Amino acid sequence: MDFEKTDGKPTATTMYSTRASALPEEPDFAQFDDSPPSTPSAKSSASRDSSMPSRISPPKSRPRAANKSLRDLNGSWVMSKSLSTGIPPALEIQGFSSDVRKEIIASPLRLQITQSHYPSQIFVKQHTSSSIPAFTQRWYPPQRLGTWSDWWESATEGTRSKCRWIQGTDFEHKEGVGYLTDGLARSAEFFEVEVECKSQGWLKREVWLVEGGKRFVRRVVTLGVEKGSEERNGRRAETRLVYEFER
Repeated sequence: MDFEKTDGKPTATTMYSTRASALPEEPDFAQFDDSPPSTPSAKSSASRDSSMPSRISPPKSRPRAANKSLRDLNGSWVMSKSLSTGIPPALEIQGFSSDVRKEIIASPLRLQITQSHYPSQIFVKQHTSSSIPAFTQRWYPPQRLGTWSDWWESATEGTRSKCRWIQGTDFEHKEGVGYLTDGLARSAEFFEVEVECKSQGWLKREVWLVEGGKRFVRRVVTLGVEKGSEERNGRRAETRLVYEFER
């Protein structure tokens, strides 16, 4: 808060006239009035107040409503535990122990997303308040709609990923696609991701979308595979991750 400082000081000038040979005169007590000072009448006070300009408080600023899209995910997002579903079975397929699963589920989870189009990239930093270290997912989608990126090594050791922008009519018929695309507009644009870890025996397929300009949704199908191969072992989890925009 700023303060204004005023440097002016009140001044008073007193005039004295002295006569060297004269004695001081007796004061005239009649000139002093012991009655209390008169107070302004209500009418005069009201007229004075009405003549003063009224001070109008400026309107309070309201926070801008979020209007996010898949092409603008920049900012901070927090997971909604009440809207997200199917997390424990997905973590189990990926090999997380029971204690770690409980810690992940109990901890608040946030995403810090940085996105650009030239070059085309999306960085998603995920962190919690628990002892689990933060890590960053990096995606490099080609600009051309429907074109997969090359596989690249992910942040997690032993995994690799690929991604693409895709229209609702162009999803491939793979296992789990029914859940991933259920109810999606065929003419809309989405973001599709695949992550696999052969050494741990799992494969994830994701479809990203934004709901209402403020909710970032990741639909995920996690499939169990035989370690070191691509053969399915029958394990499957369907997960819905919902993040709400913070700022």
